[in-house]
Amino acid sequence: KSVCEFRKFIPFAKQILFTAAVAFGAVMKDRTSESVKNRKAIDQCKDSYDELKDSMEEHAKERKESIKSAKTEAATYQNLADKLYELADKTNKTASDKAQMNTIVDQLNGAMPELGLSIDETTGALNREKSAVDAVIDSMKQQALANAYQEQANKAASDLAEAQIQLSEAEEVLNDLRSQAVKKINEHNAAVQDGTESVQEMASSYAAAGEPVDKYALQLNALNGQIKEQEEVVAGLQGTTSEADERYNKIAEKAYEQNSINLLTHHLCTF
Repeated sequence: KSVCEFRKFIPFAKQILFTAAVAFGAVMKDRTSESVKNRKAIDQCKDSYDELKDSMEEHAKERKESIKSAKTEAATYQNLADKLYELADKTNKTASDKAQMNTIVDQLNGAMPELGLSIDETTGALNREKSAVDAVIDSMKQQALANAYQEQANKAASDLAEAQIQLSEAEEVLNDLRSQAVKKINEHNAAVQDGTESVQEMASSYAAAGEPVDKYALQLNALNGQIKEQEEVVAGLQGTTSEADERYNKIAEKAYEQNSINLLTHHLCTF
């Protein structure tokens, strides 16, 4: 009789295991979907962060190049002016000297039309004093530097804003991951309290072909790994945001100083 009763119980037991396995499979599918969603959010934060660092590095290079370019251009015109007035001071100018002077005057006037330089065809004298030409060249240099610093200040401000936005988004992802972890812990505690933990363990064992698996442990382990990853991203962004803020303040201050110098130089040149 007991054997018959046991045989009657077998289909029922199989049904319980099958139902539990299906339920566990659904849970694992949901966990996988959730994990994939988390992975996508973390990777997106990482990719954006890498792009931000590349952008900041590129802007730093551009700043050095633009400032160097402004100084080099001014130095080139200053050398031309020095050569021009060196030739102008010669008592007996050759045809070659005058031709060279005309070439330099064309170059300087082309770069700075406000110069209005010209040469007396008879005497070979220039119509402007060298100090006036030097002042115009210096004014052009200060204007170029002011433009370069202002452009870089704008880019630094953009980098700072982007860093702040990314930090906020990364912190939001991190907080969501932590909330998910707390939720899993609460679910685990609730399962233990209502006595369903043993059923879940049985289903896990069945689904894993005899290997004991705790779905909550799997979920928490995965979440903890993702939380650690995202914490590193957030920490990196915090440092980068501070760096971007420091860069912006320095460049903005330099841009302000250079603009003041430019305005003063332009006023003196005009005067």
